Amino acid sequence: MIDPRNGRRTKKRPNSIVLTDWGAYADVYRSPRKFITDLIMLSLLYDTVLIQDEVFVLSDSLPKWFDSPAGHALLNRLFELDSVVLLAWPARAYTKNIATDPKVHPLFARAEWHVKNSTRGDELFVPSESHKAFYKKVEAALAAHGSSLRERGTGTDVDVGECYRKILRDVLGLKRYEAWLRSLYPDISEAMRSAVLEYIDRPSLAVRHLTDRGFRVNALIVEGAPVFNRSLGFQVSRMYGSKEKRALQQLMQSAYAIPLCESEEAVGRYGRSLKEVPWCSEEKGAQGEAHDKKVMVEAVVDTNLWLPDWSDDFPSIINRVRSTKEGKALRRSVRSLGNEIDFRDVTLRWREVADLLASSGSRRGAYTARNSMVRIGTEVAIGTIVGCWASKGSDPLTTGLMEMLGTGVGVVADHIYKLMRNDLLRQALREKLQASVEFRCNWIPFEK
Repeated sequence: MIDPRNGRRTKKRPNSIVLTDWGAYADVYRSPRKFITDLIMLSLLYDTVLIQDEVFVLSDSLPKWFDSPAGHALLNRLFELDSVVLLAWPARAYTKNIATDPKVHPLFARAEWHVKNSTRGDELFVPSESHKAFYKKVEAALAAHGSSLRERGTGTDVDVGECYRKILRDVLGLKRYEAWLRSLYPDISEAMRSAVLEYIDRPSLAVRHLTDRGFRVNALIVEGAPVFNRSLGFQVSRMYGSKEKRALQQLMQSAYAIPLCESEEAVGRYGRSLKEVPWCSEEKGAQGEAHDKKVMVEAVVDTNLWLPDWSDDFPSIINRVRSTKEGKALRRSVRSLGNEIDFRDVTLRWREVADLLASSGSRRGAYTARNSMVRIGTEVAIGTIVGCWASKGSDPLTTGLMEMLGTGVGVVADHIYKLMRNDLLRQALREKLQASVEFRCNWIPFEK
């Protein structure tokens, strides 16, 4: 795609999404109702909603939610959504110490991988009997819906692990990220930064230091040497106090989200446990982003929505809406967001889809989709937040901006990410912008 402002070729916004904030500890959701509602909303806007298999393997909540006959039926309905896909650990990535065939039993193989080569967060993981019973149910549901499972990284050549280490090394070591790092992660000290940078390059040193402090280490071994990955990084965090540990884990998980999304050609989801890393692969690109340009909210349009409830036949309703010309047009318009014409188009598409949902018969889930267009200097950013009004505050400028953007769920929140990047040096708006939505679906363009 050619940018008309400078004639340069730019990437097109992906139209799939990875639930990146739902990993590592697998504990983002507290109820199946919220989980299903989020999937319904995201399915209206994205071609594919991707969930990492580690979530289904490591979660303690999911086996409880889907244990009863009614829960089992709900699990099957979940995979009847033609948008939902479980991302399986690629067969080529399994090491020789894994006995389970991942093509036959993808969840059992992934669980064995975590037992032998990884962790759940920073702790060793052993699946319980309830976990194993859940794996059987999920694998049966996936067998009945073949399109609901695919290997990670299909169709791309991104080395997620190598890129993760590069991004984490840059963010911890380069001067251009200092203001952002101090603002968001003040508990990460200079000594911690230096230590982690050394561990990235010398993972065997991390294993030795952990062992010397009495920790049992479960590291991935390749060609006789440990690999610095998220799991080893999380285990390293155990050598620090609770605040430092939490900050370091969140930073590592956030850095990992960027190449993960790129490998799936997808947008990422961010929230309380996962923050957007303002990473740029080149110094010139980063300098171009870190400005304090004038910000103006130029247009706001609200659309009333009636979403099906989790107890309804939501797969049939959502699949039917997605298959219509109006449903397809909404998803296309989201992918091409970026100027005034696109904004008029996306607000029209929202109204058309809202009319289809209203005619579906269920009127139990009332929401408002707020589309807003923000001008940052000469650049236009567009986004959609589904929820309610923002509360008033004491700062007139910031309060006005928050009221215009709205609060709730940032189903398309590129405008929030671009506002935060514009404020990279001062960090004055970041906290308020992050607090304005429960989670944010953002695209962080990636260049290797």
